[in-house]
Amino acid sequence: MTVFQHVFDDTNIVLAPFNVSGDHWELLAFYPSVRNIVYVNPLGEKATRIKAILNASNATTKRYQNEVPQGTWKVTLRPHTRQQDGHSCGVLVMELADLLLAGKDLMIENTVNNLRRQQAQRLLDNMDRDAVTKCCRYCGSQDTGTRDWASIICTCFVVFYWTTL
Repeated sequence: MTVFQHVFDDTNIVLAPFNVSGDHWELLAFYPSVRNIVYVNPLGEKATRIKAILNASNATTKRYQNEVPQGTWKVTLRPHTRQQDGHSCGVLVMELADLLLAGKDLMIENTVNNLRRQQAQRLLDNMDRDAVTKCCRYCGSQDTGTRDWASIICTCFVVFYWTTL
C-alpha cells in the first residue's frame, strides 16, 4: 500500500498547510470521499492560485490513478477570518485547520495575540518536559551525565540544572 492509498482510503480530511515563497502560510483541506479541496489563504484567495491547485490535483490524480480517488476534484472556498497584518498567517492557518477538523465555521472571534497564547499553551501542555530540560534551548545539545548537578556546554552558553528534582 502506498502513502496515497493509506491516506485517502482511511481518512475523511487531509490537511496540508504550505508555505509560499518562504514567507506566507496557506492551507488546503482535502476531502477524498467527495473529491473536494477547501483552499484557505489568510490574505484572500486568488484565481491564479485556485487554477494552480486544480491543475496540480488533476495531474496528481492522473499520475497516481491507482492510488488517488478518481474523478474531477473541485476547489471550494469558505468564508474565513482575514489576516490584518503582515505576520499572523501561521497562527491563523493553525487555527483555521483546527476549525476545519472540528467542522466549524471559519470566522475567528479571538484576537491574534490570544490565539498565539492559546497555541503556545497547548504546545507547552503537551510537550515532553523531561526531554526539554536536559537540552540547550538554542542548539539542542544534550547532557548525558548522571551527576546531581549537570551542565550542558555548547557553543551557545552553559546551562546548569538540578537533575534530582
